[in-house]
Amino acid sequence: AVLEAALAADPSARCLFVVNANVLVRQTQRALGELGFDVGLIAACAGKRAATGARVQIAMVQTLRARNMLEEGALDYNVVVIDEAHGAFSKTYRQLFSALPARARVLGLSATPLRTKEDESLEDIFPNIEWGPYIADLIRDGHLVMPIPFAPASKSGKGWTVDLTPDEVEKEARSDAVKLWKRQADGRRTIAFCKNVAASMELVDAFQCAGVEAAHIDGTTPERDRRRLLAALRAGDLQVLSNCDVLSEGFDEPLVGCVLLLRRMTAVRLYVQQVGRALRPALG
Repeated sequence: AVLEAALAADPSARCLFVVNANVLVRQTQRALGELGFDVGLIAACAGKRAATGARVQIAMVQTLRARNMLEEGALDYNVVVIDEAHGAFSKTYRQLFSALPARARVLGLSATPLRTKEDESLEDIFPNIEWGPYIADLIRDGHLVMPIPFAPASKSGKGWTVDLTPDEVEKEARSDAVKLWKRQADGRRTIAFCKNVAASMELVDAFQCAGVEAAHIDGTTPERDRRRLLAALRAGDLQVLSNCDVLSEGFDEPLVGCVLLLRRMTAVRLYVQQVGRALRPALG
């Protein structure tokens, strides 16, 4: 609605929609295209040439920085939309704001408007905040599904940690996760979040040894392979896709029916984001 109003009010108006991940470039392009917008892309995944004639440009913030487009006053746009706006405290976003003209209206969007540092508030950057509904409200109204938490039986106590090395503890945890998944979630498309790449790959090995179709992706996975694995998950040919933070933001697959949290949660926002990967409603 903001983009429509801006373009209708001024025939010369131009809009910039800023995202922070390749997958969001394509999702946003598809969503705005379905709404009838002619869009261009400023992103590495779109090549070096963007559709400069389009009045709405979708830009990766990393690409804007890499192409030296964040110099002061360099971005001539009337309306700017910042997706995943909870990250707007970073140096790159501050450069982005400085590159905009004084007349630009900036709209920040975030499903998790939370900061890790207590002395940081998004109201410092976006002073006119409109708070959306709580997750409980979205569940009540059918926009999200009710999560069912499950965990292995507690093994807390000095005996368990003293008798096993840290590596053995992690191996036990992975084994427990696979066994519990087969009891509670077998057949559900699953995203697993691990503490690092090595742990993710070891979890995949554990699932594969148990006869479960599983795969791993990380920040170095080529885009073509990532699309192939996500398509396999969507089709049901892949049951478990394991990662380390790659799918916390920007990943939207309503058919995912289970999330495995195999890492320490350091922030409420991270927990909400990762659990949220399985809360989209889907037919059946």
